[in-house]
Order: sequence, then C-alpha cells, then structure tokens
Amino acid sequence: MKKLIIFLLVFISLPTFARSFDIEVIIFKRNIEPSRVNEAWPSNLEPINFERSFSYRNKDMMSSNGAYLLPSGYYKLNKQYQALNNHAGFKPLVHVAWRQTDRGQSRSPIFHIQAGQDFSSTFANDGRSLAQIKDESPDGTVPPALAKGPVDELDGTMQVYVQHYLYVQTNLNIKIPGQHEIILQDAVTDTPLNDN
Repeated sequence: MKKLIIFLLVFISLPTFARSFDIEVIIFKRNIEPSRVNEAWPSNLEPINFERSFSYRNKDMMSSNGAYLLPSGYYKLNKQYQALNNHAGFKPLVHVAWRQTDRGQSRSPIFHIQAGQDFSSTFANDGRSLAQIKDESPDGTVPPALAKGPVDELDGTMQVYVQHYLYVQTNLNIKIPGQHEIILQDAVTDTPLNDN
C-alpha cells in the first residue's frame, strides 16, 4: 500500500502539459471602391494598442509565448485561399497558420499583423499625402515623426484564446488610397427669441 501511495504522489506531482491547438487564418479585402458600399464606419477611430503585440514572423517571441508557425504542409485552407485569390472581388492579404498553447486571454500571444502594400513613399503615417504635407510646410519638408515606419495596407492585432469557448479578438485597419470629398453648406435658420 505504501508503494502505491508514493507512486500516486509522484504521478500527481508530474507537470501537466497545457493543451495546444492549431490556428489557420486568411485575411482578405474586397476589391470594391469603398464609396460604392453602403457601410457606415466611424470617422474617428481609436488608435490600436500594440503594447503586448509582436509579429508572428518573430520566432523568438513566438517561442517565448508558447507558439510557433506551422509549415505550409499543415495548411487546411489552401482551396479557400485559391478561390479568394482567383476571384476578382477579393484579394488575400495574409495566409498563416500557427500552433499555440492554451494560456487564457491574459497570457495568450497578441500578434501584430502587417500585410499588403507599403504606402510610406506616398503617404505619412497619419494618412495625409506627403505632397500635401510638403506644400503646407514652411520649409517644404515632412517632419520625421510623420515619415516614421511603414504605412502598411493592413495593420492591427489578432489574439486567439480559450476561455471556456474559443475567442478571436481582432483590431485591424485597412488603408485604401483615395480622396473623400465632403461638401459643407452654410445654412441660415430663423430661431425665435424669447424675451421672458
């Protein structure tokens, strides 16, 4: 009996291994002029919080966060990717798969997703054109803070975690060059005055 108790104590004290799961993601955009779509989007967006995020291409950060990229042989959505890629209405921007351990929301990795075209040769990171900034600048230059870093077509974060159910939390911005004209009209209204 004593040997059985010692065996059970050793067995219980062995480290338990966290569950791991595979995630495969395709992020795509519609090839439709935004003005032709009847969708309402807020004019002022909250900035994305990149505080805990890192690129899924960074092997060291992936490893230290219990995740690693899967080779293309593990991909299951290749047919769907090809269908999107062959369709004139869509353009795939990201197709990636990784394996991660179940760490819950507070400890699961948050990936910084950057993809698509880099617009930094034409636009500043605040969305204005470099030509416009140079025209408005007294010395004809773009301040270094506005010309810093890439201006990616797709930029944001993605987190996948298990908390009783599987959750995917995304915060992605897509940038499309263009102009959006707003016409303001003056309006005069007659407002009766009360002298009470």
